[in-house]
Amino acid sequence: MPREIVIPQFDRHYRDEAYVTTLFGNGHVSSFRDLDGFYEVSLTDLNLANGTSNATIHSRREDLSSTQIADGCYEGYPVLTSLGLTGNLASIQLTTGVHIMTVESSG
Repeated sequence: MPREIVIPQFDRHYRDEAYVTTLFGNGHVSSFRDLDGFYEVSLTDLNLANGTSNATIHSRREDLSSTQIADGCYEGYPVLTSLGLTGNLASIQLTTGVHIMTVESSG
């Protein structure tokens, strides 16, 4: 009787470059392996003993706490962007970490 090899498929939640919080600090998703469901995450705020900050971990979705929210940003409250635009933070896309804001026209 022939046997079939079943390859597990894992759903991807976070997209590449999404900023996430890990058990080891903040980082951004570099890639996703759909064969085993692991994300490769480059840590952004880790200072290693040798003075470098280049560290990469492999983590499952369950171990990634949440999408990072920029410091001082709260949904529904005013924000000022690095481009000089002001508006209100409308929402944050959980799979990408993109902050969406509403801007009122001055015209």
